[in-house]
Amino acid sequence: MHACNFVAVLQVCKLLLSLNPDADPMGALLLIDYYALRAGEHQYLRRMFGEWSMARQLDWLPNFAFSAALAEFSCALDATDGKMTAATDMEAADGLIRQALLRFPGVLPLLADRCHASFDPIVITNDLFQFPATPNRSEQCVRHLSVLYVERAHTLWKPPMVLEWVQVRCATKAALSRL
Repeated sequence: MHACNFVAVLQVCKLLLSLNPDADPMGALLLIDYYALRAGEHQYLRRMFGEWSMARQLDWLPNFAFSAALAEFSCALDATDGKMTAATDMEAADGLIRQALLRFPGVLPLLADRCHASFDPIVITNDLFQFPATPNRSEQCVRHLSVLYVERAHTLWKPPMVLEWVQVRCATKAALSRL
């Protein structure tokens, strides 16, 4: 799909969401983050996440939790023409990815598997990053939303610089304890 198609789909998602933003009967909030990232609209996603997070609790949706972190990371890279910025410039992205991993730890092994990434086995097999063996109904819903997000958005996480960023934040036991 060409970039202009992603922009068009993003606009359709915005339209659908604007028709009934409170109920969102078409589920636009489950798609709009992905299409914003694919269309290169990182600033739009950051702004939407910032403005809607408190009222709609977007950070409690796996797709928004991870996409917001990725948008922050991409904006930090864009500011330096693809080169890593100083540590202070990455703090917002680092904070968001840590928060996403804390709320939805089961996404990490799904992403690693789908992206064919070689994460440290100590991290991937850690109980912290596993879905419950016998999930209750809400945990089943979170797992379903997580799988849907990873299946749709894994290509956004495949670039080596992105995978390295995630791996560095999860690679050691010390990082696990800081989460």
